[in-house]
Amino acid sequence: QVGSSDWQAAQLLTVLAAGIGGSSLLESMIGLGPWQQAQAEQSLFLLQSLCEMQYVELDASANALREGTVAMRLNGDWDLPFLQDDLQIGAFLLPPADPAQKGTCIHSVDQCYAVSAACSNPAAACAFLEYLTNEENQRLLLQETGQQPGTNLSIGTYSNSLQKDVFSLYDRIEDSVIWVDRQVGGDVGEAFNRMAMAVLSGRDPLEELETFRAVVEHRAQTGKGGEDG
Repeated sequence: QVGSSDWQAAQLLTVLAAGIGGSSLLESMIGLGPWQQAQAEQSLFLLQSLCEMQYVELDASANALREGTVAMRLNGDWDLPFLQDDLQIGAFLLPPADPAQKGTCIHSVDQCYAVSAACSNPAAACAFLEYLTNEENQRLLLQETGQQPGTNLSIGTYSNSLQKDVFSLYDRIEDSVIWVDRQVGGDVGEAFNRMAMAVLSGRDPLEELETFRAVVEHRAQTGKGGEDG
């Protein structure tokens, strides 16, 4: 199951593409490297086939996994606070189509803090960051949200089995890719998301790929980003 938003469809496509060609394939698709037509097509056809075999279901309900109406749900550790008290739920990395790409997954930073150069009281701001990142509060963040700490924290025990499963997966990550809409944003990011949703909605993968490629090439030619989206 994936969610009903286009970014969630794109999340699945991103993981599938990473399992086919790794980070280099994703970079090529967004214009940061030579275009790889065959592998790009393979990614979309794999997405289409999963949908046709009914392995992928678009569903807005975040409770479907807990209710037992779906067997698996594509998500991240942000869902841990909502799922971690259910002992029947586990976690695993999506297997790659190419074994050489094992351990490749989406990586992103969810919480970021910084002190502006225009801050009127930088000492107070830095004191807050120090308070936020001390060991006591980082452990509290881990316990309350289940997410990965922002500091190098030795974790001896976990509050539940799902949290332990998820954190053990970090040791198996060998390469990572970034969500396309976060990495390039604007027109290319939105077009990638729409392409993924269109394929899951039954549209022709090759036609959708050409539409997306045209957006990538337009950005390369004009140097424009989101303003002409």
